[in-house]
Amino acid sequence: MDWKIWDVVYKNIPYTVEQKDAVCAVAQQRACDSWCATIGSTAIAINISVFESDDDFSNEDCQAFAQDQLNTLAFLYGDIESEPYRFLLRGPMVLHTLAAHYCAIKGAVKVPSLGNEDLLNNQAYGALAMSAAAVERALTLVAKGNITIEAIRESKTTRKKLVLEQCPDDVKGETNFSEKYWGQVTRDYGVSANELKDVSK
Repeated sequence: MDWKIWDVVYKNIPYTVEQKDAVCAVAQQRACDSWCATIGSTAIAINISVFESDDDFSNEDCQAFAQDQLNTLAFLYGDIESEPYRFLLRGPMVLHTLAAHYCAIKGAVKVPSLGNEDLLNNQAYGALAMSAAAVERALTLVAKGNITIEAIRESKTTRKKLVLEQCPDDVKGETNFSEKYWGQVTRDYGVSANELKDVSK
């Protein structure tokens, strides 16, 4: 796959891309930095905006809200007034996070052999699945206490990056939005995304 991208982006520079070579590694790191990390950060920012909206929110309130969202999976649905919930993977937090995907691919080079001639109109199943997983991760960080209301307010006041709190039961790297901890969750959401019906037709 990487050689197809190389031949389009660097068509005047002959090179044979090998799996796990330096070029492949840099490309994968770039995708992680500019795409995966952006989606993960956006999901956290959206959660923060919810808690910033009320000065009376305590850590207990934030954790209770996040845990309820995780228990009921309400964050995944566009309509939680109905019983059962409707419009899977169309919850506001998921869709706002998905918008980060479209920002990240703005100006992306089209590689016809990968089937991405129409990036904006293609069904972005993978991005939708990753957005849902990113929101679940953000809510999990709040529910566990890795994101606290004090840290949110300090970040807002100092305009510095939000610092995650370390919890006693944290495993090293567990808070990262990585393949190891969120890969399977993302793939599971991908199955659900592929089964969605096109309501526009």
